Amino acid sequence: MRQTREHKTFYQIHERLYLSSFILQPQIMDAYKMGITAVVNLVPFKLYDPIPEIKFWNKGFKDGIYIPQEILEEIFAFIDENIKYGKVLVHCAAGVSRSGGIVVGRLLIENPNWIWEDALNYIRKIRYIMPAPNIKKSILDFLEKKEQHRRE
Repeated sequence: MRQTREHKTFYQIHERLYLSSFILQPQIMDAYKMGITAVVNLVPFKLYDPIPEIKFWNKGFKDGIYIPQEILEEIFAFIDENIKYGKVLVHCAAGVSRSGGIVVGRLLIENPNWIWEDALNYIRKIRYIMPAPNIKKSILDFLEKKEQHRRE
């Protein structure tokens, strides 16, 4: 049975994937102590001081935009590479739209028979999320291009 909340800031979506709102630099070591070895930071104006124990994807984008397909490719490749060896934390400012959408997308990649609502409802059992419509559209377009069919 999966744990619904492992830390007051970090929400465990599955064994190696976590979701949160923006975390402060001191909380990075809390994340590391939990086994998080990679962080996807979707906030464009908040960067972390690097620490050798954790890899960062630190580009970010504004909430509500259509995410460029090359950015989604980078994000999902970063998650794919790092989830093999440790735990990955995906966060944005509030932990609701950008990070929620990326985690939905990751679950859809892992579960080819799921549709958007399946992944959304799975995450909502742990944490409320509401990806912006443009974020949803960009992720579904990304998956359609890769899979040659549309999942709604």
